[in-house]
This record gives sequence, C-alpha cells and structure tokens, in this order.
Amino acid sequence: DPEKCSRVIEGYRKSEVAKYDLNNDVEYFAATLIKTMKREGINFAVEGAKEKDSFEAALDVLDIFKDWVEYNKGWDTIQGAESSKREKIVQRLIHLGSKNYISANDLDINFEPDAGRGPVDFKVSRRGDKTIVEIKLSTNAQYLHGYEEQVEEYGKAECTDNMIYVFVDLGNLGRLKKITDTHQLNLRNQKKVPELMIIDAIAKNAASTYSN
Repeated sequence: DPEKCSRVIEGYRKSEVAKYDLNNDVEYFAATLIKTMKREGINFAVEGAKEKDSFEAALDVLDIFKDWVEYNKGWDTIQGAESSKREKIVQRLIHLGSKNYISANDLDINFEPDAGRGPVDFKVSRRGDKTIVEIKLSTNAQYLHGYEEQVEEYGKAECTDNMIYVFVDLGNLGRLKKITDTHQLNLRNQKKVPELMIIDAIAKNAASTYSN
C-alpha cells in the first residue's frame, strides 16, 4: 500500500533520536579510563606476585584500585560518573584493570559468574582455589544485605570461604559506621565473615589546603 508506506517514511523523517553519548556506555567508559590510567603510570601489575593464592591476588588488585581512588583522584572519576552507573563502572574498572596481573600469575578472573545464587561481581580462581568479591557503593540501599547475606550465599554456591566485600564510601557516615560496627561485632562473635575492605571515595581538598 503506497499510502501506508508513505506515512511510515514521513513518520521516520520526523522522529528524533537522542544523540548517543559514549560516556553513558559503561564498557566504553571503563575501557577508556583504564587506558588513561596506564598512560599515567597506574598499573595493576604487582612485582613478585607469582604463586600467590586467589585470595592474596584479589587483595593485591583491590589494594591497587583503592590506592588509585584515594590518592590519585580516582574518587573524582567515581563521583563524576552518572549515579545509576557508578557501581557497574567500579566493577568493570577492577575487572579490566586486573586482567594482565591475573593472567601473568596463572589465575583466572570472571566477571559476574553465576553458580546458582545469582551473579557475584567477580571471581578470582586457580582451579579449585577460588575467591569471590562483591562490591557495593554506600549509595546502594542493599549495602548491608550484601555484606550480611549476599556474599555468603555466593560463597556457598561457589563452594569457597574466600570472600571479600568491598564497601565504597561516597560520603555516608551513618552507613560507614553501621557496616564497620557490624563487622567488628561479627568478628568478636567469631562469626564467619567476608574480608571487609573500605574504599574512601569522598571528594577531597587539594593537599595544599591542609594544615597541621
């Protein structure tokens, strides 16, 4: 029907498609930032890391990311990202940045593997030696559930007690206190808990503004 075809074409011509913003693409954003970090000399490789187990290797990778966030203005990148994509960007940055380190040390890293209880953020492994890592931003209302329930269920599904929970603090003092108090209480009660890593991603003043 020529008339119907004409209406469809006319409607297509009048339609407006929003301009595609590459910075809203998490994969592109993370990959571009990793390249920038490498050019600036920030490297996820660790000297003398051979023969480390999956838990030690995962901590190495997370420590490098933590250092970048807290001392190389990585907090600014996280704070400046679109709020709905921040957590996913953090996950992808750690995953992409650690690939060379993981490969060089005969380990594997899997992003969002699902062993039956939903996808954990990532898993570092060498055959039967496995460590799972779950990441939550302080803006995530499920931050405490992630620590108390989620990561343990993932550990059970992966048949491992090697668990790391990363809490990225964007400036919520109440939630930071709640999770640290809960963790300390669990340790005192000898409860099985994940390793808790706090990353301070709060905006910071320039060093020149600090005084003794």
